[in-house]
Amino acid sequence: MSTQMFPDAFMNLAEWGDEWVIADVDERYLKRINSKLDKIREFYQAVFPRLKDIMEYLDQYPLDGMPPEAKRLFDLALTAMEMSHPIDLNWSNSDIDDHFPSERYMSLPVLRLADDGLPE
Repeated sequence: MSTQMFPDAFMNLAEWGDEWVIADVDERYLKRINSKLDKIREFYQAVFPRLKDIMEYLDQYPLDGMPPEAKRLFDLALTAMEMSHPIDLNWSNSDIDDHFPSERYMSLPVLRLADDGLPE
């Protein structure tokens, strides 16, 4: 049995799935700083124009209850948004020249809020 990469309406993005569906924020950061700008630009130009459609599609699911193909699409969209910085800001490479050392980078866990607005 084969697994479909993305929902039918987004199968034209499947060629990007194996490399750019990245669920972990730290892995997305490392992917950006370790990728060539031309490669990021190519990915960005393929996915970014579809982001509105992707968000409209994903709105039908709760964040913690997406089917696998929708979750992969969600992770692809997150990756596209995080790869947009060097493109949108016209950087000369995939990271800031005078940046915080990547080996010291550490993300913090996401704080989830209950319906009353207080941390869970």
